[in-house]
Amino acid sequence: MSAQPSNPSDHHSLRELAARVVRTWQPACWFGFIIEAIPEETGADAAGEPVLHPAHFLVAAWPPVDAPPLPLMPAGAAIVSRHVIHAAAELLRLVPRDVPIVMLGRDAVNTVLVADMILAGDRHLDGWYRDRLEAFAEAERNQWRLEIGRDYSDRDEGFERFKQRILGNAP
Repeated sequence: MSAQPSNPSDHHSLRELAARVVRTWQPACWFGFIIEAIPEETGADAAGEPVLHPAHFLVAAWPPVDAPPLPLMPAGAAIVSRHVIHAAAELLRLVPRDVPIVMLGRDAVNTVLVADMILAGDRHLDGWYRDRLEAFAEAERNQWRLEIGRDYSDRDEGFERFKQRILGNAP
């Protein structure tokens, strides 16, 4: 079922993914998602030697649906390091060969859920990488909370200003 992508050290995976991406949904297409979750960072190991931690990308894929919407949980999710080429190769590994793929944007995917899937399911993710992915998930949660507070609040700002004028600072 899974495609076997080319060596991710070349750009073949990006070219293959680009050739398979379609702009609009079709009943047979898969859905893909790639986002940089952890930017490249330099640090030091326990001995104080410099260490370069490569960027890490979240990758997720959903199988075809008869009609949108997609299920909340992707069929597969992964965290991939170093370069978007590696992320493209991983996405190609998650979907069958030669199927069209619709790429989803950040606003269409619950990135916290994808990160939590990896945090819960990847027993090899530890130390710096786990800490950074947890920080990414928390930052995403905080962004969601801000948007919810802004767009779905039961507070009527006009009424709040009216109350302030009438009642002053009274509770």
